[in-house]
Amino acid sequence: TFLDADSQAVASLMIEFDTLFRVKVAAALERLNGTRIKAVIIPSIRDAVSQFPILPQPGFDPALFSTCKNVVLAPNPCVLQIDNTILMGVCAADVIKHVSQQFVASQKKQDRMLSICEAIATQRSFYPLVPSDDSTCIEYTMLDKLAFQETTPHILVLPSDLKAFAKQVPSPEASNPAITFLNPGRAATGHSAGRFAKITLSNDPSSVRIEILHL
Repeated sequence: TFLDADSQAVASLMIEFDTLFRVKVAAALERLNGTRIKAVIIPSIRDAVSQFPILPQPGFDPALFSTCKNVVLAPNPCVLQIDNTILMGVCAADVIKHVSQQFVASQKKQDRMLSICEAIATQRSFYPLVPSDDSTCIEYTMLDKLAFQETTPHILVLPSDLKAFAKQVPSPEASNPAITFLNPGRAATGHSAGRFAKITLSNDPSSVRIEILHL
């Protein structure tokens, strides 16, 4: 989330959200112009500059990034293909937290987050809750856009308010032996800096190195 619509500080700003976004976000991404670095920008349903605060959510308005040459605008959720080998799924909705609030296990396991990741993998959906959490609106006529399509992603990046983690669970598909779940946490938490994740990939989708770092 770039400009959190739920934040009282954002709501009280005496400036148009689009203008603030261009000054703070788009201007920073202009520094990538002329480099080999690509920034993939994915909206959140809590973004004040998003015109569609529902899932599935289209990408940001390209007009906001008219001066940014090295930016890819993707929908929420989305699947990114990296080097024609790795499929990385991303969903900005807090599905980990929402599933955790509804999750009931028949047997007690030591690792609750691992069980939640296994449940999401089995459901083959970026947001497998019906009805959804009160904070998340779903366009049910487009529910197929929330499902994993032909192949389950090798990596699922699901940012959450809950504690950051990286876990690997078995994939429901024989062609994809494992799925790596990543909750990088939030880059900002209240008035303090948060966390981010550094992902190192190889040609082997099951060989993923993840570091969760403090800002």
